[in-house]
Amino acid sequence: MARSRRPPTARRRAQGSRRAVGGSGEVTGPGAAHRSGRGRRRRRNGWRWVLVAVVVLAVVAAAGGFALLDDEAEAGLGAPASPAVEETASTMLRLGWASVADADYYEVSVDGAAAALTLRSDSPELQVPGLKADSSYKVRVRAVGADDSSRFSTTVTTRTSADDEPQLLVPAHVDVAAPQPRTLRVTWESVEGATGYEVQSDTDDAFKHPDTVRSDSRSARLTGLDGDTAYSVRVRAIGAHDTRSAWSAVSTVTTLAPTDDVPVRIATFNVRCHSCGGPSWSSRRGAVAATIESQHPDVVGLQEAQQSRPSGFGTSQFADIVKALGEIGATYRVTDPAIGASKGTRIVYDPDTLVLLDTGAIRYSSQRRGATTRYAAWAVFRQRATGQEFVFASTHLEPLSVPVRTAQARQLGATLEQIADGRPTMAVGDFNASQFRQYQIHDAMTSNGFVDPLGIQRSSKVAAEDAPVEKRIRSNYDSFNDSRRSAPIGTSDPDGNGIYLDYLFTTPMRALEFENVVDIDSSGRYRGVVPSDHNMLRLDVVLPD
Repeated sequence: MARSRRPPTARRRAQGSRRAVGGSGEVTGPGAAHRSGRGRRRRRNGWRWVLVAVVVLAVVAAAGGFALLDDEAEAGLGAPASPAVEETASTMLRLGWASVADADYYEVSVDGAAAALTLRSDSPELQVPGLKADSSYKVRVRAVGADDSSRFSTTVTTRTSADDEPQLLVPAHVDVAAPQPRTLRVTWESVEGATGYEVQSDTDDAFKHPDTVRSDSRSARLTGLDGDTAYSVRVRAIGAHDTRSAWSAVSTVTTLAPTDDVPVRIATFNVRCHSCGGPSWSSRRGAVAATIESQHPDVVGLQEAQQSRPSGFGTSQFADIVKALGEIGATYRVTDPAIGASKGTRIVYDPDTLVLLDTGAIRYSSQRRGATTRYAAWAVFRQRATGQEFVFASTHLEPLSVPVRTAQARQLGATLEQIADGRPTMAVGDFNASQFRQYQIHDAMTSNGFVDPLGIQRSSKVAAEDAPVEKRIRSNYDSFNDSRRSAPIGTSDPDGNGIYLDYLFTTPMRALEFENVVDIDSSGRYRGVVPSDHNMLRLDVVLPD
């Protein structure tokens, strides 16, 4: 006979009616022990799952499968602060903003007056041309990285100038230098839409009787001036249909007297070969040229400026550097344009300040078997301002064999001594040896009568007390940056020496100023495109009588 079964709810009510609470607060009564054991098993199983989850999380995180969540990981690239409107013209805006860590470039949105533009900028500043006069625009910017982009910044509203105001922006970053007696060199930042520029100079800052020079590039040389005289200089942009910008702020510089020492500005720059991987030559060529032009050396030794043609270019890499310099108004020539002359080791110079007298190449006797043939390119120049002659050489020593590298350094010093025949000499380049590795390369040069102006000492970042350079700019940074976004700094001591693979050796002469050329922001990161995996080094010297 089948047992009658009560509904589940009835059973639960019946069981519940027999439950009682003991003095200890534990559940007592029939079935309490069973339920208590089941609870303990659930708690044990729960803790097992918690333990398994913790182990799994740790293993996956260690393997890089995902990052433990935090605010920074979720945020990615930070949004730039609101852009600043640095200048307005009737058809243009100049914008600037703080750089963002790890940003490769920026996207700028400009919206208004029946136009919506999205522009790209490789640096935290931008000129926006082609706008409508006396019109309101909304501007915002965001950072873009390799795999991420930030939110847009807060929108800023601005307004272009009225129709009767200048249509073009004022040339920015005007720099006036006195490289020779009775001569001034003026450079500035190009203006979008400009077809040329006017440069005025006068001994009176009111420009009552100015001399005006027209330039189709972003530089000008003012000659025939009085020596030892203060000149005021200003620049403005000229556009189509005779449109003009306002004049730049006035810069005042004193010309050199004919009796003053006239420095020679020398430099060395390993520009990284176009076929060596990493960022493409097309993305870097402008930054390489801008770096050279920013210092405007009289002569610069190049390394890894290949004689082969970069993809998409119809000329060699070293010739394209000269072309890129010309595009921004810096007129340079290569001492020997022949393919095969000295492969990627080249010399370019400013014909306005130097006269090329002779040129050649040293093919090193010692070479590593199966490796790239190593050369030194050399040239003899006459300084136009003084008529003095000097010898300049650029080299790139063997990187993988210490005995070969040492032999090359010794041959370089000995051969240059013969070529110089008593004339002042500079030997620059990538020597592939630092004060911490293969210092014997340094010894090989100094044993042949060369001087290291920085006073780099073996296994030390402290400069020698008798280091001849009179002024240092960022000598505490390393010369090799490995194409990092942040410029490697070797020591916090501004009078110390970073780690150097690149050198500017000279025979004894006055060394006025050294600069490790790194264009960085306040956080130590390169602005815009990193030109190369080496920094350019620059030195101003005075040729001995």
